[in-house]
Amino acid sequence: MKTIICTLIFLVFISGSAFATEPFVVLQNRSDGGYASSENYIVKRGDTLAKIVARFYPNNTGRTELFRQIVADNPHAFLRMNPNMLLAGKVLKMPNTSDMGQDRGDDIYFF
Repeated sequence: MKTIICTLIFLVFISGSAFATEPFVVLQNRSDGGYASSENYIVKRGDTLAKIVARFYPNNTGRTELFRQIVADNPHAFLRMNPNMLLAGKVLKMPNTSDMGQDRGDDIYFF
């Protein structure tokens, strides 16, 4: 079966021209929230969001934005969406700092 698929793909590439006659579109699906390379953290008793952020992002100066993003991405871990009311035992999904300040929706690129 794998050989048949490879042969079909090869034939398609050989029979087509080397140049695209129409522009093509590349879709980048980031609906998973962008956490592919981020870490999870289990909140322990006595933890504060400031301590957790300092541990995960020691050189980041945009702490207010990080607080907002973590609370928005983990509503189950905060009482009434208040960053000062963190619930012990909950798992926090920690965002990548490369995603900060960007819309994490799907991207469409035209070529």
